[in-house]
Amino acid sequence: ASKIIFLIFAGSMLIPFQCVMLPLVGFASKIGLLSRGGLIFMYMGFQTSMAIIMFHGFIKNIPEELEEAATIRLFISIVLPLMRTIIVTVAVINVMGTWNDFLLPSLIINKQGLQTLPLKTYLFFGQFAKRWDLASAGLVMCMAPIIIFYLFSQKYIVKGITEGAIK
Repeated sequence: ASKIIFLIFAGSMLIPFQCVMLPLVGFASKIGLLSRGGLIFMYMGFQTSMAIIMFHGFIKNIPEELEEAATIRLFISIVLPLMRTIIVTVAVINVMGTWNDFLLPSLIINKQGLQTLPLKTYLFFGQFAKRWDLASAGLVMCMAPIIIFYLFSQKYIVKGITEGAIK
């Protein structure tokens, strides 16, 4: 049963977002998910598949002896520290993908004042005028949080890369 569920998650990654975006927006409007909460719910659904596949590949490399030694109470102190690099890697990939996404928020959030930063910076580029001064400041504001997040998590990613090279 677990292999079937894994294959479903792996197969869902083969379907591009552009194939499901219009039916998704229609369905979301019917059930009232055209809001920030609906956007968060959709991001969780779209990004779960890749996270599960990455965690699955990493956990398969953890020796079974360690898993058997780690009861539920000791899981946090034995297995979780080993998984720190993959947790940070998945977090960086998902945070960067969510933060920089333009298409899904532009389809889901249509109320003024609820837009994400990439949607707001798009407003600086009109048909007849482009406000490069404001757009540049807005784009720097968009980049700053993700760069800070990456800088704080970089040491775990580099540690994971070097550990993978040694094994």
